[in-house]
Amino acid sequence: MIEALVFIFGLLVGSFLNVLIYRLNLNEEIISSRSHCLKCNHALAWYDLIPLFSWTFLKGRCRYCHFPISIQYPLVELATGVLFALIAAIYSSSMFSLGDWMGIVFYLFSVSVFIVVFVYDLKYRLIPNKVIVPAILVAVVYQAVASVMSSRNCFGILALEDQLLKQVPHDKDCLLSLLAPFGVNLLPGISVGAFFLLIIWLTRGRGMGGGDVKLGVFIGLLTGWPNVLVSLYLSFILGAVVSLGLIAIGKKKFGETIPFGPFLSAGALLTIFYGRQLFEWYFSGILGMR
Repeated sequence: MIEALVFIFGLLVGSFLNVLIYRLNLNEEIISSRSHCLKCNHALAWYDLIPLFSWTFLKGRCRYCHFPISIQYPLVELATGVLFALIAAIYSSSMFSLGDWMGIVFYLFSVSVFIVVFVYDLKYRLIPNKVIVPAILVAVVYQAVASVMSSRNCFGILALEDQLLKQVPHDKDCLLSLLAPFGVNLLPGISVGAFFLLIIWLTRGRGMGGGDVKLGVFIGLLTGWPNVLVSLYLSFILGAVVSLGLIAIGKKKFGETIPFGPFLSAGALLTIFYGRQLFEWYFSGILGMR
């Protein structure tokens, strides 16, 4: 039941993400202005904006001028709904504590970021700062709060927040137990950012762009250690396979670049759902070969 409700919520979020992708590119107001047809500019009624249903009912065309509506719209809505439902299915048995709820909301937020980056970078070959910079800030705040919650036992599980704040300056051990997890949680993001900057320096800017660096920082903050290794490994493998495929069918030539943001996003999404299993499977295979 909860999965179905979250799926519907995901469809609505996906509809908003489509608006966000379109209006970011044109520097339009994200929320204040009404949705309109991209061809005839006719304002759309509420029944033209029902996720999945409206596009299907209208057979992928504008109700007023019959201009084709990109299949991006239902695909983004469906992908968001499905990914949200998967997160709900994974965490449905642990939705009764504040920490779990925070983690669930953060994962839903992260999925939304990756969907926007995937589509935007694929269409416009750019990762928008208006999306990725706030995402990094949210991830840092989340890791800070998670570090505080992981250190509650130092002060007693039932300690009030004001008691916690009063005791921190007077207890170096508790302060260390608070700062250490936060530093550990930040390290994967910093490491990925530094690694990507090294690639940019070695390739003189041809290997990837600044947006990839920021996205890498966000992925490191989200996935943590060692799952960040799985995410990067999947991203580079997917990028290589798709690039070779495009070359094989004549869509690309050797030396031509393709956006890396979609592969980083896809690798991170796979890691959210299967990161630990893939990590254990990979190393168990290596150990089994010895």
